[in-house]
Amino acid sequence: MTIEEAGKRVPIDMDTLRSYEKQGLLRLENLDTAQAAKELQDVQDIDSLARIGVGLEELKRLKALMDQGASTVEEQIRLLKRCRFQMLDDIHVRQQSLDRIDYMIHTRKQN
Repeated sequence: MTIEEAGKRVPIDMDTLRSYEKQGLLRLENLDTAQAAKELQDVQDIDSLARIGVGLEELKRLKALMDQGASTVEEQIRLLKRCRFQMLDDIHVRQQSLDRIDYMIHTRKQN
């Protein structure tokens, strides 16, 4: 499968797919149909994590675990839980900022 074919099958822009390929997060050469389908599912998972700010080293670690298969599921889950907890912390910080903005709007309406 080519990168162009992959780009038609997943909702990720071509520049991002190329970047993932260069970083070792996407491998498309010499794959059968089932392997290609798994690789495209994996890259969508990786993209979701990248979009929330998961770092490259963690993404590479997760991808390596995903490639190893079922024997690493527990470690994959631990890594994903760490990502989840970090995202919850980020959401909390953003919610506090949003609350502050709401307060600022409210006080200005009072004047």
